[in-house]
Amino acid sequence: MKSLNFYTSSSNERTFDTSNLTQASVEETDKIVEEFIMAEDGAVIDIPAGFYEFNTQLILDNKSDITIKGAGMENTVLSFKNLKTGGEGIKLVGNNLSIQDLTVEDAPGDGVKVQHTDGITFRRINVTWTNGDKSKNGTYAIYPVQCKNVMIDEVIASHSRDAGIYVGQSENIVVKNSL
Repeated sequence: MKSLNFYTSSSNERTFDTSNLTQASVEETDKIVEEFIMAEDGAVIDIPAGFYEFNTQLILDNKSDITIKGAGMENTVLSFKNLKTGGEGIKLVGNNLSIQDLTVEDAPGDGVKVQHTDGITFRRINVTWTNGDKSKNGTYAIYPVQCKNVMIDEVIASHSRDAGIYVGQSENIVVKNSL
């Protein structure tokens, strides 16, 4: 497993240092939203390195064989601090989905929620909240519910109000190498 670089903030919260990431433009952020909306079965949604600020959820609904791929936990950060609609940062429903190599920050609800899905892989995902006050953070970082064949590998879940990784009413689950 790759070594990860953390820094300690004034609130003693462990988090990634994102200050060196390029701020994605509104156009670049809108392109990611559009890719989620327009994704066809079998698509790969590549999210380049950068710090992306969203004011809407990223949703895949009833899709199959989709890979969502960033440039690494330390390099691709999706911030939902300014989310205006919805609760989850990312919400996925479908079959044979994969999300990997990125960070999700500051969703008002769950960081990544996956529901009614057969085959979901979370790999090298960091989901966290940066405001320090857990009572104001989302409930779950990683939340597959009513799913089958769940793989959670090399995931970091921190500072959620309740459980970091919560697998509810699901079958055939593997959680490994995760914090």
